[in-house]
Amino acid sequence: MTDPKKSLLSVNETAKTLKIQGVTLRKYSVLVETVLGDPLRFRADIHQHRLYSDDDILSFSNAVKMKRAGVPLKLALRVAFESCGTDPELSEDEKIEEFRTELNTLSERLDKIEYQYRKLSRHWWNK
Repeated sequence: MTDPKKSLLSVNETAKTLKIQGVTLRKYSVLVETVLGDPLRFRADIHQHRLYSDDDILSFSNAVKMKRAGVPLKLALRVAFESCGTDPELSEDEKIEEFRTELNTLSERLDKIEYQYRKLSRHWWNK
């Protein structure tokens, strides 16, 4: 059995793995803790340093990819961390369907926002 503490990485080690700055990872961590309502998400005690598991690194990696693709940071972090550790009893097909549903919901919201933007950006003489 492997020691779970050995698989945890520090802020700087995790940032290097993700190819981002340590200060950026700290900022992202605060957002995740806020969004999930869990101030101890990455540490055992509020006065201890943050440590990151392999699952955390994977979630941050997914969030960084989404952010680079244009997804707002807060949403990317929420989706990445809420999808990580999804119900383990769900089959792969059910997980895929859950992601499709979330994607469709986000797509519909984007369509509405784009429609509102087009509507508001028309000139008064073209109305």
